Amino acid sequence: MDGRFRRRLVSIAALGFAARAVFALTSGSDALVRAGDPRFFHQTANLLADGHGYISPVFWFANGSSAAATEHPPLWSAVLALFSVLGGRSVHAHQLIGCAVGAAVVVCAGAIGRRLWRDRVGLLAAAGCAAFPVFVAMDGSLMSEPLYALCMALVLLAALRVVAEPSLRRSAVLGLAIGLCTLVRSEAILLVVLAGVPVALLLRERRGLHVGVLGAVAVLTVVPWCVRNSLELDHPMLVSSEDGSVLAGANCARTYTGYNLGYWRADCLPRAHDRNAATASIRLRGVGLRYARDHARRLPAVAAVRVLRTFGLWQPQRLVYFAEGRKLPGRLLAVAAGWAVLALAAAGALALGRRDRRRLILLLAPVGLALITSVLAFGYPRFRYAADVSLILLAALAVESAVARYGSRATQRTELAAAPSRRTSPPTAKAAVASWRAFFWPSREPSDR
Repeated sequence: MDGRFRRRLVSIAALGFAARAVFALTSGSDALVRAGDPRFFHQTANLLADGHGYISPVFWFANGSSAAATEHPPLWSAVLALFSVLGGRSVHAHQLIGCAVGAAVVVCAGAIGRRLWRDRVGLLAAAGCAAFPVFVAMDGSLMSEPLYALCMALVLLAALRVVAEPSLRRSAVLGLAIGLCTLVRSEAILLVVLAGVPVALLLRERRGLHVGVLGAVAVLTVVPWCVRNSLELDHPMLVSSEDGSVLAGANCARTYTGYNLGYWRADCLPRAHDRNAATASIRLRGVGLRYARDHARRLPAVAAVRVLRTFGLWQPQRLVYFAEGRKLPGRLLAVAAGWAVLALAAAGALALGRRDRRRLILLLAPVGLALITSVLAFGYPRFRYAADVSLILLAALAVESAVARYGSRATQRTELAAAPSRRTSPPTAKAAVASWRAFFWPSREPSDR
């Protein structure tokens, strides 16, 4: 990575961090820790830093009991806890950590774009991630999505490194990145297949061994947490105990028709008093699957709306920031930006598909994960969050391709017009954007990717 590209990338990341920090600290931070996932992550981080272990804050603050927390994977709380140990225990401190993680996503997007195509794509992708309204709003929300996006970007970067220079060590790093993703959101374990298959297709030798190594490392990264959950609950359990409530809340009469079609409702959960989270999840899972089986004719329509909700094409303003009940400004801008990214990403996918279809499949792995999660669970923009990194990268490819074509044609027209008279063309409106283009379009491009 040459110095000029690095300086520009760092500048974009710094501006992205500043925008996130300003939004986070001026958009009602106090409301974050009143309920929902932000309160959970904030409080579990501080309890973990105080030496109480990964316990449920609800029971701790209600009656002082140390009940094991199993509803969310542990990595985001652990990251926040590291800074809590150093004194950053406040809501604002934890918000700024999320903003810093978002800035790291900007840097990773730039590195991926540069490796995928060239410097200009890297800078455009970084700028897109830095300015994307949903990222700006959510990176300071105390939710786990910023870390999820970072881990997903690391998966893409590690996969491209394996393809460029195959080695079992690099495959192991890819497996570790997938495992870390899973410790942020449990559905990421599907990347073993969704990312492993494209990697295998892009390799020429020892394909099975590379996929076996990355799969084994990913599973080994997650196994200690699964063992912990199973021992704490005295019942076999994987990464999270939330799958039961997800399926029961997403498969009921209220979510198969009407205003909440394809969504999730807490009032769909049957009342019960299971003290063990594992057995409660099993019972709720059975309720949800039974309803889905009994109403199988509605499933295609429900699944289609779930996908539309996740990608902002159904009731787009309702959940655009998925902010746990907070009213955030700029919702129309966020919806418009999301649609623009989708449209440009489709054009970028066509451009990359003509050049390297197999790398396109690799870049679409997070998008496939968002689609599968939406179909199996319910429609929610949080499922799209990590896929947006890939979508912004594809959008950057589309912009670069369009501007390159325009620049090439404009140069040809200028040369043809100047050739007969051998005179220099007068200044045009293009000079007004020359400095902007010089920032994103360096005059030199490294030849090796």
